[in-house]
Amino acid sequence: MEDQSLRGVITRFDGNIVVVEIEGEDINFPHDQFPAEAVAGDVIKIENGKVDLLREEREQPRD
Repeated sequence: MEDQSLRGVITRFDGNIVVVEIEGEDINFPHDQFPAEAVAGDVIKIENGKVDLLREEREQPRD
């Protein structure tokens, strides 16, 4: 079986849930899977159940 990785953007935090936009769809993940320093706008990669922040690709706030 081939490992898959997903990329998305954290759109918001809702209690113990992190909402991530992946390919135009909001998907909920448990907050405890994310690094403590994760914030809305962070681009993330999820691979093999591990979440990595891609800070160099962070979305800039929109005016």
